[in-house]
Amino acid sequence: QAKLDSIKAQLANSTLVSPTNGTVTAVDISVGETVTPGRVLITIADLRTFRVETTDLSEVDIPQIAVGQTATVYIEALDKEITGKVIGIAQQSQTVGGDVVFTVTIELDEQPEGLRWGMSAEVNLEE
Repeated sequence: QAKLDSIKAQLANSTLVSPTNGTVTAVDISVGETVTPGRVLITIADLRTFRVETTDLSEVDIPQIAVGQTATVYIEALDKEITGKVIGIAQQSQTVGGDVVFTVTIELDEQPEGLRWGMSAEVNLEE
């Protein structure tokens, strides 16, 4: 019984449980590999509702952007234009190629067939 209890405890310590529902999109660990705390092992995503994040919105454009603002998003791979709304503006900037930029998150009004995580998008924020 002691051996069985020990094995059950080892199994409990080696089982990963997600705190949320979603789809596994990446596994960055091999069977038998030892891991360290804080390391990302598995990426889980909610693929029911895609969002678009900008990577190059200049600091000079940020004052004209507001949560709730309408956006048009063109997905080149699908040759499709979709509307959306700004749902978030980063509080902290990043520096990309010497430019100070902010991430703006846009929630799409529809989820077009064929859309995949990581596809490129061109965002036009309407004033």
